[in-house]
Amino acid sequence: MELYMKRFYLMMPLLLTSFSWQASGASVSGTIDVSINLVQGCVINGNNAVDAASGVGFGSLAFGDVPAIFSEQDGVVNGGSATGIEVLCSNGVTPTFTLGTGLYDASATVGTYAMSNGAQFIDYTLFTDSDRSTQIIQGGTVALSEFTSATSQTIELFAKAYGTSSIAGTYSDTISVTLSW
Repeated sequence: MELYMKRFYLMMPLLLTSFSWQASGASVSGTIDVSINLVQGCVINGNNAVDAASGVGFGSLAFGDVPAIFSEQDGVVNGGSATGIEVLCSNGVTPTFTLGTGLYDASATVGTYAMSNGAQFIDYTLFTDSDRSTQIIQGGTVALSEFTSATSQTIELFAKAYGTSSIAGTYSDTISVTLSW
C-alpha cells in the first residue's frame, strides 16, 4: 500500500495538469453608435449657449458701497472679462446684443432703469462708452462683428447711478438681455 501511495503522489501532478480547466463560454460583439450634431451657437462668459437657451448669466453690475447721500456713482458690467461680457460664437455668426427691461423701470425719474430696496428707488443708466456719453436704452442693441475665428469679442457696458437722499440699504434690479444670431 505504501508503494501504491507513493505512486499516487508522484502521478498526481501529472494527472492534474492533464485535465486543464478551460472555461467554456461564448462572446457577443456589436457596435456603439456615436454622433454629435454641431449647431451654430455662442459661448457667453465661458458658458455654452445654444439657440433658445435661457437663464444664461451675462454678468453683474455692482456700484459698490456708497454713502446714502451720493449724487452720482459709476459702475461697469463685469462678465467673463474684467470689464464686459465675453462672447465667442461659431464661425459665420454675426450676433446682436439687445438690452431688455429692468424690474423697476417705471419708477425711474432721472435714469433709464431703477433699483429698489422694496420701497425706495435709485435710478441708473447704461452706456456703451467709458465716458458715459452714449446711452443705451431698453431695446437698444450692440452689434458684434461676424465671427471668423476662435477669438472672443467683448461687449462693454458702463453705468451711472444717480443718488438722492436715500434710505441706506441694498438696492437691486435685474435687466433682461438677449444675444441673437
